[in-house]
Amino acid sequence: MTNKITMKQLAALFLMSGLSACGGGSSEGGSGEPTPPAPVNSRVVSGAIEEVNADRVRINGQWFNISNAAVAYANDVWSEPLQAGMDVDIVARAAQADRITLNPLLTGQLQSAGTSNGAARWQVNGVPLTQVDQAASAGSWVMVFGDYDSQGAVVPRELSSLNSRPVWIEVESRVQGHDSNAQRFNLGQIQVNYQGAQIEDGPIQEGRWVEAFGRLEGNVLQATELDFAELDSLPDESEIAGHVQFFDLASGLLELDRQRQIRVTGQTRFEGGTYADLQRGARVEVEVRRSGSELIATEIDLEGKRQPILTAGQQFKLAGLASWDGEQLTINGIPFLLDGVTRFEGGLNQSTLGGRWVELDGIVNQGMNLVREVEPDVQDDELELTGTVSASDNSLWGYHAADGSLQRFAGQWVALDCDFDGNVVSNCRRDD
Repeated sequence: MTNKITMKQLAALFLMSGLSACGGGSSEGGSGEPTPPAPVNSRVVSGAIEEVNADRVRINGQWFNISNAAVAYANDVWSEPLQAGMDVDIVARAAQADRITLNPLLTGQLQSAGTSNGAARWQVNGVPLTQVDQAASAGSWVMVFGDYDSQGAVVPRELSSLNSRPVWIEVESRVQGHDSNAQRFNLGQIQVNYQGAQIEDGPIQEGRWVEAFGRLEGNVLQATELDFAELDSLPDESEIAGHVQFFDLASGLLELDRQRQIRVTGQTRFEGGTYADLQRGARVEVEVRRSGSELIATEIDLEGKRQPILTAGQQFKLAGLASWDGEQLTINGIPFLLDGVTRFEGGLNQSTLGGRWVELDGIVNQGMNLVREVEPDVQDDELELTGTVSASDNSLWGYHAADGSLQRFAGQWVALDCDFDGNVVSNCRRDD
């Protein structure tokens, strides 16, 4: 079986292998020439640059020689210096980097968004930023590396100023408000027009993570390329760094930011922590190996990284009678999104969901209920429910309490065990 690396990871293969890591001129995109195979015994290391020292960079605690590495962003040669804080994917053999691909969340022009409580507010491509250095200059062309918070603002880890206007403008986030007839969708405040765009690893689905490239006209990104490639397509041995978005101990499914899914097993080794430390927002470094179509975690390093950040959505759980109209899943009239990485268990699939009693596990992110796992369930006299109790009608995922036992949790995000008579719940108490 041929191991597939994402288009962005392979983009630098269009370059001459002797290209200096920080030199070279800009191309006008891919040349259309045949792509040579990846070097033998190579691996992909994904994470943020921790330090740059002459012709070496350190990522995930490892030093790599970049003196003869090809450096690219999207399909173009990257000619500016690498900086600490940049997210990159490195294709390497031992400590020698062959190719480096930059992976920012945003690339565009830094714009002032006024002030709030006396502090300057900034945005790039219409996406609000938090915690920006006061020395930032409006109009600067920048790359933004960091993480999205649950409301869709970016918490920058590194704001890299560029010497010149980049060929590509980028917005990277989750698809919302997709209109297939108009060929448009939203990424936060930006509307993406993808008519005529090249689409990598589609289809386009609500809630799915995408990297959109093109030119910005007002608040509309005229896309030339959409990349939905997920990092479950990697060489047999790779290393991935990121923040925990979702972890289910029962199934071992671990999802990091940008929809990188990994299976944790009883043989997974832990450094500096245990399964209990795979909390929402915790930063991890994961060594993985391929097993069939899955990435299996061989080692997870949490040492010094346990303090979570508020970037990932809250993790929910519920069971109920599924309604499926061919596009939208609802339970008790509440919409839930199935995307390209939703896992179906027990022989279920989208076409067999309707009218079934199912259990859903997922995350609430940017106002969307993203389902990560769906499995068949049997209705009984108890319900496990995790989510926010509605303060307006004291309900949880559309279930109302006959005895008012939800009332004391109004407005709170809680995990509860409730008695269930088939219509309403009662005796709801915290799941300990």
